[in-house]
Amino acid sequence: MDKCRIPGTVKLYGTPAEEAIGGKITMLDHGVFDGTDLLMMLHPTAGYSGAWHSQCCLSMKVEYFGKASHAAMAPWDGINAGTAANIAMLSMGALREQLKPDWRTHGIITNGGQAANVIPEYSCIEYTIRTSWASELDILRERTLRVFEAAALATGCTHKVTEEFAYLDNQDNPVLGQLYEEIMEGEYHLPPERGVGGSTDFGNLSQKFISLHGMFDLAGTRVPNHTVEFTKEARSVEAHRRTIFAAKTAARVVARCLVDEGFWKQVKRAHEERQRNNGDHK
Repeated sequence: MDKCRIPGTVKLYGTPAEEAIGGKITMLDHGVFDGTDLLMMLHPTAGYSGAWHSQCCLSMKVEYFGKASHAAMAPWDGINAGTAANIAMLSMGALREQLKPDWRTHGIITNGGQAANVIPEYSCIEYTIRTSWASELDILRERTLRVFEAAALATGCTHKVTEEFAYLDNQDNPVLGQLYEEIMEGEYHLPPERGVGGSTDFGNLSQKFISLHGMFDLAGTRVPNHTVEFTKEARSVEAHRRTIFAAKTAARVVARCLVDEGFWKQVKRAHEERQRNNGDHK
């Protein structure tokens, strides 16, 4: 930028703990991105996209509290927290029949008891729900909470639900995304990827700022994320080459915003239109 005398300021943010506590959401709440005109990040996957609409995501920790008792000598004196966890998991499975095709629910029992001959006095579930839109996340949340409460009532337990940050759906700026995809297609001669699932804390940023969450094809082998094979491919020379190209593509998109006033106006108009129509997605 200095060499070409392009006006503007570029900042590189480290954003930790996406998978655990939503690091970008914490940074957003503390005003780290205030005053920013455009936010952009890149993420490797199988295929490329400049129009990734992620799922909203809410994770919960559900604890059931019962009463311990010997399972053979006096089971009638116990209140089975392990059974409460099982009922909750089975009921969530049954609920899936009435969920929309793009909604997701998944979880595990992290603590179901300590010994087979003792009625568990404590159990714990980690559970995640996902929808395509923020307004739908509230609906699924209420239905999920009723299931967890019903499991407590059925067994005589008490329960506690601890909710984490909600990840909102990512909404890429369509003007930025189109340019990103044109450059990618010119390199790889393949159409962009559509319908990729998953969630990201970057979605919360995209609800407020002009943004682009650029997806790029890590190695061209169609291996999905979060697998052993994907980890191995990330070490390859080809993955390094493709990552560098993705970074250069992102730089070209940003440079266009800085030097082409007409293009930047299109970007801002698209953002303003999305802000007006946000929530009207049916």
